[in-house]
Amino acid sequence: SGKNTKCNNDTLRLAATFGYTKYKWSPSNNMISAGENAVVFPTQTQWYFAEAEVLTGCTVKDSILITVKTSPVINLGADTSICFNAAIQLKAPATFLAYTWSTGDTTNKITVSAKGQYSVKATYTNGCFSADTINIAKYLFLPPALGNDTSVCSTPTFKIYPGVYERYLWSDLTTNSSLPVYKAGPYWVKVTDKNGCSSSDTIFIINLYNNPASFLPDSLLFCYGDQLLLNPSKVFQTYSWSTGETNHSVRISKPGDYLLNVTDFNACRGADTVKIVRNPSCPDVIYFVNAFSPNADGKNETFRPICYGVPEKYDLKVYNYFGELVFSTSDFTKGWNGAYKNKAQPVGNYVFICTYKFYGSIQTSKRGNILLLR
Repeated sequence: SGKNTKCNNDTLRLAATFGYTKYKWSPSNNMISAGENAVVFPTQTQWYFAEAEVLTGCTVKDSILITVKTSPVINLGADTSICFNAAIQLKAPATFLAYTWSTGDTTNKITVSAKGQYSVKATYTNGCFSADTINIAKYLFLPPALGNDTSVCSTPTFKIYPGVYERYLWSDLTTNSSLPVYKAGPYWVKVTDKNGCSSSDTIFIINLYNNPASFLPDSLLFCYGDQLLLNPSKVFQTYSWSTGETNHSVRISKPGDYLLNVTDFNACRGADTVKIVRNPSCPDVIYFVNAFSPNADGKNETFRPICYGVPEKYDLKVYNYFGELVFSTSDFTKGWNGAYKNKAQPVGNYVFICTYKFYGSIQTSKRGNILLLR
């Protein structure tokens, strides 16, 4: 007989004297036996017995007491993930005599912030060891980036965008996904993602520049035949007129709305429009063009005199080379589209006669040639 000890879930290998036959081990619980050898793993203190034949009918027996010692379980928790800027405390029970962590620490608890695998082995008062391992991962998180301190234009309202997150908290305690800026100064945001991870950033708006505005008059009077010089009241870095010109000023020769887009020296953009209105004191007049091109390109599609003022009487007739009347109207707003009897007329010269009379003036007739182009 003899005795031995084991800790927790350890196993013990038992070996009986070699050279006998018909080996029998008991009890069979928590045991794996084969011939003279057996592996035992009792959960509590247990006697084990071995029997074998030396000669036929002649047996020998022996026993051994296996004493089971236990130490407290160490549970570092399930594998987990933490935020990119967070740390986690790993803790073993304080009842052990000594601790050895995979980090080299020897206390019963450690704080870690890097991803990886961490393990601890601790020695109990009875000499047994307990151990556990945990894997720490980190959530993917992109911190907010408000950009460098800068100066911005005020219109349209400048907004700060930190990116897409679950929750926002701004320096003015609002919680929208963006923040409009109405004055210079510091602005900060704290964002939180779906995993509960948070981070902050700050930007300083150095200057909030006003965008260019009201640099053209609302309207100007104009008489056909004149040339009017349009000038913005301020100097800018770039100009873009609705006429296609890019100079500081532009000359116009007909009424209408004229738009000017500008960029100032702070890179702020603005736009303004001036309405050029025909002066009612200008003389009534009709101007006749000498060509038109009804080719469906949207330009100069009809032959219609340019009429400034509203005639009291108006009559326009157009004849072809053979003297046929191909178009006539008494409405000064309508023109000939180059067709006769719903058929497009050939390229060439045509003759027009226009008789008209403005209020307070004598009746006048004009005759001329008009060239039809395709």
